[in-house]
Amino acid sequence: MHKLLARQIRYAGLNETSPEWHSFIEAIDVAYQQYEKDYLMLEQTLDFTSKELMEKNQALENAFSIFMLTGYIFEMQKELTKENEKLTEQAEQRLRQSQHVAGKMFKYKKAKEEAEGASKLKSQFLANVSHELRTPLNAIIGYTEMIKEDSEESKLQSFKDYSIKVIDAAYHLLGLINNLLDVSKIEAGKMDVYIENTNVNDILKEIRNIVIPLINKNKNTFELVVSPKVSIMQTDVVMLRQSLLNLLSNANKFTHQGCVSLIVDIINKENSDWIQFSVKDTGIGISEEQLLKLFQPFTQAEAGTASKFGGTGLGLYLTRQFCEMLGGTINVSSKEGSGTTFNIILPLADQKVSA
Repeated sequence: MHKLLARQIRYAGLNETSPEWHSFIEAIDVAYQQYEKDYLMLEQTLDFTSKELMEKNQALENAFSIFMLTGYIFEMQKELTKENEKLTEQAEQRLRQSQHVAGKMFKYKKAKEEAEGASKLKSQFLANVSHELRTPLNAIIGYTEMIKEDSEESKLQSFKDYSIKVIDAAYHLLGLINNLLDVSKIEAGKMDVYIENTNVNDILKEIRNIVIPLINKNKNTFELVVSPKVSIMQTDVVMLRQSLLNLLSNANKFTHQGCVSLIVDIINKENSDWIQFSVKDTGIGISEEQLLKLFQPFTQAEAGTASKFGGTGLGLYLTRQFCEMLGGTINVSSKEGSGTTFNIILPLADQKVSA
């Protein structure tokens, strides 16, 4: 008998013994048994349906996720395609720019080569012309010196005066030719440097003897101040002498009834001894505009100043080139109307020689 039915009969206190009662009870018991089987089957069915539903739901979620991912990938693919097209366009644009720049560079290189070729031809022409001019000019100087000596012996003062003027003009012209020759050598890279042990005081005495007549002619005074520490240096004598003469000549040229000074001292620079040559004057000074282009070749002061004082504009250019070739520098400070100071700073000992 089904346990639920037995419990209900026991609670009700029923105890019938007739066959009909037992048949009724058995029928009810069968019904209870069948009900329980049906209930279990329903539970199993519901449980199976729930699992299947969960599986279906999971499958749908997976499918939706795949769908969303596919959409995202598609959108990303569209963005990547756009970026790729953009990058391709930029690459093509830069390629066109590069080709344009390459074309310009080719033209620039060609123009540069042509300019360098023309510069070499010009330098070679200047060198050839300078040599051709120096030979007859030296002859003129020589013969004029002889005429001057003869006029002194014959006491012909007029011939002597003329001879002096010719000699002065010839030496001036020779200086210009030498400057042109030096420029052509520098531009052609053929300017040689001869480093040797040099007594600075001997050079300064020689320079003083050269510039004193020029200083007196312009009614200036000359001061030479040399530190006791100054003695021997290693340098190219010709370049040093020419550089100092260029600066002193300029200082005297732009000063009238003033003072031109040459101050020489030993300074410490970069943990080593250097020698400094300072050329000072009390002349007309240099404007800020002119200071910017002071060391350029063939560049002079303003037109009015240039026409009054003359010159080719090569002296300072050559001086700077000489200083750099000797391993040194040159600088300038000036104020218009208050004079100018040039400083040449050179190594006291050349590394190649001292090594």
